[in-house]
Amino acid sequence: MNAKLESYDMHCHSTCSDGSLSPIELLNLAKESGLHGISITDHDTVAAYTQKTFDHAKKIGVDLIPGVEFSTVYNKREGSESVHILGYGIDIHHEKIKHLQKLHEQRRKERFEQILSKLKAGGFDLTDGNFDKEKRGSVGRPHIALALIEKGYAADMKMAFRKFLGDRAPYFVPSNMPSIEETIATIKIAGGKAILAHPILIKGRKILRKIMSSYQFDGMECYYGNFPRDRIEFLLKMCEHKNLLITGGSDFHGEHRTFVTLGSSFMTKQALGSLLSRC
Repeated sequence: MNAKLESYDMHCHSTCSDGSLSPIELLNLAKESGLHGISITDHDTVAAYTQKTFDHAKKIGVDLIPGVEFSTVYNKREGSESVHILGYGIDIHHEKIKHLQKLHEQRRKERFEQILSKLKAGGFDLTDGNFDKEKRGSVGRPHIALALIEKGYAADMKMAFRKFLGDRAPYFVPSNMPSIEETIATIKIAGGKAILAHPILIKGRKILRKIMSSYQFDGMECYYGNFPRDRIEFLLKMCEHKNLLITGGSDFHGEHRTFVTLGSSFMTKQALGSLLSRC
């Protein structure tokens, strides 16, 4: 990454959801990495955006752009597809954002308890595990996966999901997520732009086209993680054709995904300016 580009990693996670670094540690790493700014897009929560976090960002000279990654699902009845929506430039104090965050907190906690009960019935008791993150409102399957690893039931995150928690695994519990329509509307009412997260992971171009034609997305996260340029040409052409915003971010989680580094995908300051000017 060339620091002269004034690069912004617009997709990373902190300990407020399923990342391993605190918001302050993320900002420090961004500074060390030569990034000019980041957006902490924790899953279904804006808890990272405290006055302390903003003050520290200003102190070390790293731009902090409010963001969030909300979970939704497409086509629940006929083979659902997980759809994550990034919201940028939002008013983090907006009542609609707070309401949606509370809905996610409740459904996450309910699902969390259901999965633990199902695992216990199967002989995998994790009730004495360290689930402090539950208090932060964004607990999820990754936290249970870590407990399974600590107990020796799984060797790594990949195995934990394949053997226990994945969509086709025996201890999977479906989640009752807010709709795509409601999520997009909430982001826009709160003054932000709704971006389809990691479309490169959507299973099939036909489904991706349906999603983008069915909902009022403002853009797509074309630059993502460590994927090479030739894998994203299709996404870039789609955005150009539909006059959609183009964003980029690493989806950095720290030690939970060591194969992705902060800043491995990013936006330039010019591209960021285009995004925020339309918020």
